[in-house]
Amino acid sequence: MTEIFGAGKLLATENFEYFDVYLVVGIWYVIMIYAYTLLQKLLEKRLARRFGEEAA
Repeated sequence: MTEIFGAGKLLATENFEYFDVYLVVGIWYVIMIYAYTLLQKLLEKRLARRFGEEAA
């Protein structure tokens, strides 16, 4: 799987639309990080319930 920024860089150089491509890439990064953060919080809550408050 190609890194998103690398793919965006190739696309931007083909079309000379750097701002648009990097804006979309940045938005995708924010969405992925937000989803990962939510998943991490759910996992931490589940582990805290299972193993007690020491895991939190």
